[in-house]
Amino acid sequence: MRLSGLQKWAHITPPILSKIVQKEQSSDIETEENKEIDIVSKMLQKEDIAIDVAWNLLKRLTAQIKDCRGTIVNQVLEEAKQSCLDPSFKEEEKIF
Repeated sequence: MRLSGLQKWAHITPPILSKIVQKEQSSDIETEENKEIDIVSKMLQKEDIAIDVAWNLLKRLTAQIKDCRGTIVNQVLEEAKQSCLDPSFKEEEKIF
């Protein structure tokens, strides 16, 4: 008994179709994963920008604090110097 051309290859076709379907499903999964990766990447970029902004603000605040500290120290030193030079010098000056 001789098998027709289609019957001859019928036992091979299902795995090939199965691989094609799996490839399509795999492609859909990869596409979904790529979308999720893009979303997470964008979120991380936004967080990175927020961290940069916060860092710059912190640097500016630190500089302002150092300036204020320097001003206060200079005022205290000046008052100490004045009190050493002139013992009657007891002027109370508000620092802030």
